[in-house]
Amino acid sequence: MNLIAVLENNEVFLPAVLDIDEEKTMAQILQAYNEALNLSVFAGIFNNSSIPVMLQKAFREAKAVSIASEFIEPETVGEILAKAEREAMALKSLIKEEKAE
Repeated sequence: MNLIAVLENNEVFLPAVLDIDEEKTMAQILQAYNEALNLSVFAGIFNNSSIPVMLQKAFREAKAVSIASEFIEPETVGEILAKAEREAMALKSLIKEEKAE
């Protein structure tokens, strides 16, 4: 359909006003959704979209605390042992350097 103009409530809308870029509009809607989700997560507002994100965030933060405090849990044991191994290797290299001197 080729529109010349649209008249609604005594107001004329020309084609330039009615031409909508669908990709741009969808991108703006997606951006608005993501910004609203981000706001709800950081404001602690629970809804169907924010709860899964909040649970993932809480899990990651609890895991980080567990690793930092070396509190062994099934989810963190591998990372804690890997950290201990890295520290042991660093210490071993320091000991070798001192013996060489």
